[in-house]
Amino acid sequence: MVSYRLKLVERNSIHPKLTSIDFDTNIIEIREDLPKRIKAFLITKNKLHLKNKHKNKILTNIKANLISSLLHPTALFQLIFSYSILNKIKKEENS
Repeated sequence: MVSYRLKLVERNSIHPKLTSIDFDTNIIEIREDLPKRIKAFLITKNKLHLKNKHKNKILTNIKANLISSLLHPTALFQLIFSYSILNKIKKEENS
């Protein structure tokens, strides 16, 4: 397994992203305001990205999302549901 350092950051420091990876230092930054399940999903996904950082980006992303979804299925639905609600609110605010 790849060694990494997890850093919880304030929402504003990486917003609108939920997470950020520094491939040179193996630091994973995750927003501290996220629920535990979503953090676990994102940590798993980012660890897989770090492990496969020199391989095909598209296949690595598909694999990371698939494995994270299988290990944390409730977090996947929580992410999808949250984003759909936020997008709906943004559209209503803009109209």
